[in-house]
Amino acid sequence: APEVWGRSFAAMGIRYRDTKMQLDLCDRKGKYPNGFCHWPIAPHKAQDGTWNASQANFTSLATPDEVGSGNTALTTLMHEGGHAAHFANIEQGSPLFSQERAPFSVSLAETQSMFLDSLCGDA
Repeated sequence: APEVWGRSFAAMGIRYRDTKMQLDLCDRKGKYPNGFCHWPIAPHKAQDGTWNASQANFTSLATPDEVGSGNTALTTLMHEGGHAAHFANIEQGSPLFSQERAPFSVSLAETQSMFLDSLCGDA
């Protein structure tokens, strides 16, 4: 799934602008049963114009020994990867504005991510 995700996003011109990513892809006992993406470090431009890249952490639900798990994992990875890409490319002058104000609205973030995960069904 990670290779397909990387090739697919690259082919569509989706970039992460130096974002540091931590992926937690495999299901395990005690792990929350859903994909999730969060950003402990928000991207922003400093007053001198220096770009400060984000850090993104996201999960998927791959179970390597379970038939059909790969499609679920890929769909989740595409969706959460879409959130990470959206967030990585927001240019605001403060980390606060990169997280709490437009253009980082929930509806816009979900529109992009739902489009990207729908590609798995269209393949």
